[in-house]
Amino acid sequence: MGPPGNRIVSIPGTAVMVAEVTYDYQPLVSSTIFPLTETIRHESAFNVRGRRNNDLSNTQELARLECD
Repeated sequence: MGPPGNRIVSIPGTAVMVAEVTYDYQPLVSSTIFPLTETIRHESAFNVRGRRNNDLSNTQELARLECD
């Protein structure tokens, strides 16, 4: 995944989370003064950490809160 020469791959046995954000920008000043693109786009990839224990626990013995 990704553009040629900058592909996103995962190491065998691991996972990668990919996030992509696209925003249509409406400039406040004329684009003839400041040549800006009207679409801002960013993508990023993160290695997913494996969890050894998937059980939920209260190891810090925090107080339990209730909603009224």
